[in-house]
Amino acid sequence: MMNQRIARFVEAIRGIKEDEIGPSLQREFFEQVARPVETRQ
Repeated sequence: MMNQRIARFVEAIRGIKEDEIGPSLQREFFEQVARPVETRQ
């Protein structure tokens, strides 16, 4: 039971680390928030 939890936790961490879209969207969001006048409507 404990090994299953650890395995799921490890899979979740690996999935988060492999995510490339999330960080790019986050970067884009914060760049646009910094310049709200230039943000496309």
